[in-house]
Parts: sequence; C-alpha cells; structure tokens
Amino acid sequence: MRIIVIIMLVVCFASCQKELSVENGRNNVVGLLRRAEAVTNGDTLITYYYYDNLSRLETVVTDGVSAGETYFEYLNFTRDFTSRITNIKQQLTQSGIAYDTTRTVIHYPDPVGLEYDYSITTSNLGYVRIDSAVYNFTGTRMMGNKVFTSIPDLSVINVLSERNEFVYDSTGNVKTRDFYSASNGSILFTATFNYIYGDEPDYSWYSVTPSQNYWLVGIPNQLNKNLKQLDVIDQTGLGEDISILTNLTLGPGDKPVTGEVIVRPYNQKTNYTFYYQ
Repeated sequence: MRIIVIIMLVVCFASCQKELSVENGRNNVVGLLRRAEAVTNGDTLITYYYYDNLSRLETVVTDGVSAGETYFEYLNFTRDFTSRITNIKQQLTQSGIAYDTTRTVIHYPDPVGLEYDYSITTSNLGYVRIDSAVYNFTGTRMMGNKVFTSIPDLSVINVLSERNEFVYDSTGNVKTRDFYSASNGSILFTATFNYIYGDEPDYSWYSVTPSQNYWLVGIPNQLNKNLKQLDVIDQTGLGEDISILTNLTLGPGDKPVTGEVIVRPYNQKTNYTFYYQ
C-alpha cells in the first residue's frame, strides 16, 4: 500500500500541473489550460479546469475511468482578497461510491503574507478524521511540514502521521524531498524524492508563489520548470525504487500539446493531450 501511495503522489505532480496565476489575477488571460486528457492502458481520465473572473484557477473536475474503475473528483479553491488560497474542498466518487467531502482550512498569521503556519483538513469515512498540519518556512521557502492526525471515535489524538523535508536548488525549486509516514505507532523514513528539471519552462502552468504552488501543483516550487524525471528512492527496505519520466511536445507559445509519462520499472505509460482556450 505504501508504494502505491508514493506513485500517486509522484504522478500527480508530473502530470497534473495547471495553468494559473496566483498573485496577479487579471481578466481575460489568453491561453489558459482548459482540458487535459490522460490515457493509460485504454482507460481515459479527462480533467477540466475552470477559472474565476480574474483568470485564477477555481475548480478542477476529473471524470473517467482509472485502473478499470469509474472515477470522479471535484476540487475547489477559495481565495481571500489578496488571492491567497484559504479553503479547499474535495469530493471523490470511485466505482459508484461517493466519499464524504474533504475540507481544508489554511491559516495565515500575517494579514497579507503569502506563507501559512498551519492547516486543518477534516474528512469522514465512517468516522471523523482531522489532519492538522504545521509548516516551517524560511523566507518564502517551505523547509518542511508535519501532519498530526486525530480520530476521536478511535481515541486517536494528535498522532504524528506524516513529515516532509525539502531541499532546494539555486532557482528556488525543490530538488530533494524526504518523506516520512506513520508505521506501527512510530514515524518511518519512507522515501526520498529526487527532482530533475529541464532547462525549458513548462507553460502549462505559471506562478512565482511557492507557498501557493504547494496547494495547486503539489510542491512549493518557485519556477515553472519542466519536470523531466522524478526518482523515488525507497528508504524502508520493503519496497522498490521508482522513476517517473516525463516528455512534453510543445506547440504554439511553447505550451505543451501532448505529453508522455512513464513509470519505471513497471513501464506503465500514460499519454496526455492538452487543450487551451
């Protein structure tokens, strides 16, 4: 199960990048990403992107078939007057089962600062689960975070369940992430993520706000550099190493029009097609 979770985390960043403007919302941005189609072993997932009147990403809807099962996901971002993301709502339906809505509230200690100090995520899968995350920033860089889980019905209160530590390159992008997860009542060094970027930007998304990129693309990067390869090194001795290779074909304006993501050693390939307004 642990290795499956890691693959999902990796592929999400490699393939779910979105065109967006966080800190400088403006009307009528040309060329926003509207739809992305992903085909894996004959299964197709289509993701639709919706923006507010300042061209900021507001809602993402994914619909189709994944691993032979029907899949539907709704993701919505709410912002305050400074364009900071303050609330996230997620609803998932898989194989006809509708799961309870997951809600995340993000707290900013400064009235206009872009960095946050904690977030609280609440879900209900037959019992209420509360994940409280605390974040450590040095300047604009998120150096790490910790997640504490509470399940009141099971008498689980504020148990450390996850920890992430980030190391950055000279451009402000993450080059290494150490991931720790809960295991048998303790926290286990689970995996190291090594990020390798190309020289060219990935124009399917853009932003220069690392703290907001963490919520939008899954990692607190400064620049929208093209992620060419992501190596996941197992640190438990129980799994195997994984490499995610991404190749993009660029079209007008150097925007990706097609892409290919390969997961090794499984040689699982997903083909992407991107559509813009």
